[in-house]
Amino acid sequence: MFKTIGIIGARGMVGSELLKLWADYKDLPRPILLSTRPRHTSKLPFKGSSLTVLGFKDALDKRLRFDMLLSLAETDWSKRYLPLFFESAGMILDESAAYRMTSDVPLIIPEINGALLQQHPLRLIASPNCTTVNLAMALAPLAKLYTLRKVIVASYQSISGAGRSAHDDHLVATKKADVTKPLGMAPADARVLTGNLIPMIGTLGRDGFSEEETKVIQETRKILDLPDLAVSATCVRVPVARSHSLAVWVETLEMTDIKAIRESFRAFPGIELKEPYCTPRQAAYHHTLYVGRLRQDPLFDHGLSFWVTGDNLLKGAALNVLQIMLLLGKAAKQDIGGKRILSG
Repeated sequence: MFKTIGIIGARGMVGSELLKLWADYKDLPRPILLSTRPRHTSKLPFKGSSLTVLGFKDALDKRLRFDMLLSLAETDWSKRYLPLFFESAGMILDESAAYRMTSDVPLIIPEINGALLQQHPLRLIASPNCTTVNLAMALAPLAKLYTLRKVIVASYQSISGAGRSAHDDHLVATKKADVTKPLGMAPADARVLTGNLIPMIGTLGRDGFSEEETKVIQETRKILDLPDLAVSATCVRVPVARSHSLAVWVETLEMTDIKAIRESFRAFPGIELKEPYCTPRQAAYHHTLYVGRLRQDPLFDHGLSFWVTGDNLLKGAALNVLQIMLLLGKAAKQDIGGKRILSG
């Protein structure tokens, strides 16, 4: 295991979840916490005491060195400032979108392509978008059985995916709002989430797809190593506090067998087949991704559709980051909170 581990951005929602997981893992060293602010000093509770949070430039001035550096910062920050740590960190695991599609940076979900971490020396590793994690995990068992031809996905993404301030503001607004009243047609009204849905996450590209949709499409292809897979996505923000859900349609080259598919889902680590379905509120705070509503779909000659939901802050982010680090540290079979963090 790495002796010196730093975490950038531990004050955010993903960072909070990572520290909770960390506290249950007995063999991990106390992490060094860095803020995304250049000059900063504060404290965060940890295992009955506290950890100091340093400004990232303060850490650079002190010439701190890390065997492993976990970055939970926003994409713009990572693009601008993470390279400052390339010389002082033996390995960097970035949770942002800054380097996910860089050709020589592995984009890892341990249950799917964790073996890539053993192929050659690595300095920079990326963890996927939280929605991508749900989709790729659900597609991976199918890709073992069949040749995937087309994937259509509609996401229903919780407000926690937009960050702590958006999450907290939404909870306050929900208590005050009268959701029976119609909204106006002004652009500002379209951003109101309470009692509403927002069918665009991020800015629109020239092709009409949002930033989030483009991430899901491109990252899924990379993780599954299917660069030509036809994928279309519509990503929607919904007034749910926690957990992302997806409705998925898949066309395969071969005739599908629902019984074999059910067995494939049951055998895949990190997935639980739960019929008829699992709701996002039920999935919240669980490590597992839940698949339900599995059925052959009449839209395709060879196809199926299903529902998948999972906690976007855990397997979608913090848990996946921790799993990657443990795999890199050759400790993937250790216990966390009495449970194996990696199955198989």
